[in-house]
Amino acid sequence: MAVTGLINGQLPMQACNKEFDWVSDSGVAQMLTAASFDQDTWDYQDHVVNEHGSTNGYTIGGLALAGRTIGYTAGTNVTKLDCDDPVWTATGTLTGRECIFVDTQSGVAATNPIVCAQTSSVDVSATDAEWRCQINASGLVTFTAA
Repeated sequence: MAVTGLINGQLPMQACNKEFDWVSDSGVAQMLTAASFDQDTWDYQDHVVNEHGSTNGYTIGGLALAGRTIGYTAGTNVTKLDCDDPVWTATGTLTGRECIFVDTQSGVAATNPIVCAQTSSVDVSATDAEWRCQINASGLVTFTAA
């Protein structure tokens, strides 16, 4: 199983426009049932399709993100956005393929910036156990200044 992470292509512009604050704003992870993320067109939450229904331990709207941090490493010039792994407790079988990370501070889907997506090459299921979207050890999103 391969997992691919992609940022919203407009994220740097949204950051410069002060549309989100990774640490202070509220944010969610949403589970999708199909690989749908398009980094060129999915700029705001209103573009999200294929969200899992409110069944088997998932609630439409997603799971609040915890442990959000931002940091910079001198020498490598890397800025990192990170958070705790989103974890849902399956009741029955919970199946997903993609997690979308969204800043939800505005409260309006048309202005809630999508930060990034993590997409699995296969459906991932959990039955009466935890369903975890595991964040890469190097961070959810990294930017390198060149």
